[in-house]
Amino acid sequence: MSEEKKIARRSRTKKVKEIEHSVKLNYTDEDRIKVVRMLIDSGMNYSIMHKKTGINTNTIKQWYYRYKGDIESASSTLIAEKVEIDFARAKLEFLQNHFHKINSLADIAINRAIVLCATETDINKITKLLEVISNLVVKFNESSQEQQQNSGTTINLIKDSVFQLNQLKEEQRKKIIEVSENE
Repeated sequence: MSEEKKIARRSRTKKVKEIEHSVKLNYTDEDRIKVVRMLIDSGMNYSIMHKKTGINTNTIKQWYYRYKGDIESASSTLIAEKVEIDFARAKLEFLQNHFHKINSLADIAINRAIVLCATETDINKITKLLEVISNLVVKFNESSQEQQQNSGTTINLIKDSVFQLNQLKEEQRKKIIEVSENE
């Protein structure tokens, strides 16, 4: 048994504290610049950045000194680009909101013109009304070229409704003429 114990002891592995090997992670330049910007925003506190990102403080310091000049020179152009982008986005939202409003108003006006068509006998009033509506929509579309594709359907709807109203009025005229001739 003593031989078996010796063999058993030999086959046992010693508990050795494993040496932690640092794994070298590959970060892109964009990631590094983001970390450096976060560092600047946090008031240059390396320990906070280490806790947030898990990146060694010495590595963050190296990145800061490496990318500091690039960030400072690029910040003015980035700020200008960001302002332009925000302005363009706000302008687009403004145009979209007003496009939807004018589109709904045009639909309401067309519906009222159709209701008016049933009772009105003067075709000139109806065509002038629809021309005014279509001119307003066309002017708005010229001012907002981004929305021109979507608003094309409204313009086509107006043109179609004018055409149909003209046909309807012609039919009514013929009926009125026939009735008056028969009397």
